[in-house]
Amino acid sequence: MNKQLSNKIANANVFLTILIVMLHFGYANNRILSYITDMAVPCFFSISSFLYFWSFDWNSPSNSYLYKLKSRFKSVVIPFFIFNIIAYLVFVVIRCYKDGIFTFDDFSLRKIWLNQFDMPTWYLKTLYQFVIVAPVIGYIIKKSKYSISFFFFVLPIGIRFHYGNLLFFLPSIILGSYMSIYYKSISSVLYKKKDMLKILIPVSIIIIIVLFLIFEYNQDKKQFLYYIYRQVSSIFIIIIYLKINIIPDRLYRLIKPYTFLFL
Repeated sequence: MNKQLSNKIANANVFLTILIVMLHFGYANNRILSYITDMAVPCFFSISSFLYFWSFDWNSPSNSYLYKLKSRFKSVVIPFFIFNIIAYLVFVVIRCYKDGIFTFDDFSLRKIWLNQFDMPTWYLKTLYQFVIVAPVIGYIIKKSKYSISFFFFVLPIGIRFHYGNLLFFLPSIILGSYMSIYYKSISSVLYKKKDMLKILIPVSIIIIIVLFLIFEYNQDKKQFLYYIYRQVSSIFIIIIYLKINIIPDRLYRLIKPYTFLFL
């Protein structure tokens, strides 16, 4: 991966991290901000799948797959358990201080796996589930350039699963995987101004229409329309193809060291 593309992805990640912070600190209580911050997690999954297939060696898929399983285990699964065990120990100390009860009887790997003590780490668990099944998704996408249509086919499936389930974010994962596998083809189109506009304008119109319907009819966030919006919003990662940065370079360099990026 060249330095320019790497910087663009990191820049987008910093912006999405800011949205996540706003979401968890309550800034998204504002209705409009809520719809903006809710695009962050689907975009993270799209970027994660993009990065996975960027370095995947299709000439030696078995070795590449095993390598990624091992490397992601170290960078994703081990931190997942460390964060949750630390959170559990904090839970024990707080309970001892408040109730005078000091026991480890309720400790179990099942509770750790369900991240009951450190809820935000669900992302790491779901991310590794993607790593396990990634080659299946990749082979399906490589079969045809028209495989992007699967993004729409899986929408009615994804909404049936709870937030945090891998299948809930499957459309965003498919989008990121497709953009990575067909990066050269997409780039050649986007770098031609007219062709780029033919793609960006319809996508922008779709997002605007969906947003309007959400605001106009006050759709519940569990409704299918809102689910579509969240998944479609992951098209935001197309920004990594364009010659612009969301965050100015000076601000980006200042913020980056303080953000936790899933790269």
